[in-house]
Amino acid sequence: MAQESVPPTPPVEERRRYIGADERHTAAQHHVPWRGGYLTVRVIRVPQEMLLYRVDNGRLVAEVEEFLRKRSLDWAAWRERQEERATQVKLHELLLEKARDPAGPIYQELQRQAQQIEPLLITAEGVVVNGNRRLAAMRELLSNDPARYGSFQTIQAAVLPAETQPADLEFIEASLQMAPETKLAYGWINRRMKLRRQRDELKLAVEQICEAYRLEESGQLGREISELQLAEDYLVNYRQEPGHYALISDCESLFSGLQAQLAALPQKQRSRWRLAGFMLIDGRAAIEGPMSSFFPFADPVPPAMPSQALRRFAQERAILLANELEEGAEAGEAALEKALDEDLEVIFANRQASESNARLLYSVMEAIRTEHHERQAPARVLARIRKAKEMLSDLQPDDLNDKQRRRLRSDLAALQAQASYLLGEGERPREDGLIDKIYRKLRA
Repeated sequence: MAQESVPPTPPVEERRRYIGADERHTAAQHHVPWRGGYLTVRVIRVPQEMLLYRVDNGRLVAEVEEFLRKRSLDWAAWRERQEERATQVKLHELLLEKARDPAGPIYQELQRQAQQIEPLLITAEGVVVNGNRRLAAMRELLSNDPARYGSFQTIQAAVLPAETQPADLEFIEASLQMAPETKLAYGWINRRMKLRRQRDELKLAVEQICEAYRLEESGQLGREISELQLAEDYLVNYRQEPGHYALISDCESLFSGLQAQLAALPQKQRSRWRLAGFMLIDGRAAIEGPMSSFFPFADPVPPAMPSQALRRFAQERAILLANELEEGAEAGEAALEKALDEDLEVIFANRQASESNARLLYSVMEAIRTEHHERQAPARVLARIRKAKEMLSDLQPDDLNDKQRRRLRSDLAALQAQASYLLGEGERPREDGLIDKIYRKLRA
């Protein structure tokens, strides 16, 4: 039980006095990122009941958001309750699940080693800035087996200066958690929430955020926050389930791709494709295919796909609806005309039909892509023939041995036979010539 693993915490003044006492110091020192450089801080041994999980833990933003939504709470109230036992117990449950994640097996490592290897990083009040998962794992192991894990009763912790500001905590957390080793990567939603809070609420400098998160350039910050806003628009206005981030935990590539494609579209097409993208994401269970590789989540192929797909979708849907009627040809024509006049945005916004509409739109785009590739095949073949001609012109007779001459003679004869067939001057040759090989390669 999480309640049994999390001990009651003394009042903040008592924690501050205990942690600040000189006799707690050990000989160890610890280095942390600090305002453009590094800061050396002291390490103490502290009873685990003196420590609190941090409510603004970057790994838990989405999970806490859902938890708060279900209880009609907000972040301000959550932060005010950091000292409360119930809050700490809930954080312990969430952190313990993260600690057991195979992608960052903190729990398994501590279970095997039965000793703390690296100090936690805490504030002067005992709030854990770095090491929340490790503390949760150590507490749980101690509770389950006090004999084996008795050393976890006291914790090694590096203590930040009392003057540390919230902005400092955000920078330190981001810098340390982006490091490799056994750090569990932030979920894509949590990462973007932290970025947004640091930029918009804490007003950290863009350069400082980029440094902490190892962003390649400042534009990446804006793009990632825009992707989060797009995802939240989907949850709030399309799904009408604000804060239900678990619904889209596996959709990073879809929202990233959709945001990029919307930015590249003409203004008049963005609204429809925004809703079409939401519809495809919502109905993705009905689609068999690599959605992230195709428009509107990747570059359109052919380039006219955005306009072609919308027109053909409207036509195909109208035909399907008209065919469902059994009232004669005249009624069918009337139904067809009515369906063609329907607003696509209204159709895409209908969540009850998201799977069927997503399946139809995807099949329409699949057909357009196939037709485009078939039209492009002759041009690609001819381009390769021209390239082969250029390469042949670089050769001299002495460059070829007897075997290569025989091969060249055979392929040229096959090429001539296939060309005669394409020009309407001969029969279709057997499939063993150069052109057939090229066609087969293109279609493979």
